[in-house]
Amino acid sequence: MLWFKRVLGFAVALALALATLVFVLENQMPSTLAFLGFQSAELPVAVFLVMFFVAGGLLGLLLGLLVYSRLKLRLRNLEARLRRLDDERKQLHLQLSERDVSAA
Repeated sequence: MLWFKRVLGFAVALALALATLVFVLENQMPSTLAFLGFQSAELPVAVFLVMFFVAGGLLGLLLGLLVYSRLKLRLRNLEARLRRLDDERKQLHLQLSERDVSAA
């Protein structure tokens, strides 16, 4: 089963690489982008798309890292609270058992 997954993953990666190559080769016409009064240099359309794809991937990783770090901090705080509450529970249990022994 692992062999099949590896072959399938390789086939998908190869298909994506070939599709990307065909896209780049068919979109060689230079173009400029204009946004908010700024104009880019003349570059092939494929270059712009690859740049935006990479920028989007990096932005996604950065946002994912931010969410991960916030969740990690929250987990650390909750674990500390759990330890404090468990210690308090043990103390109360000890006090209750001492009270039962002295009452008997």
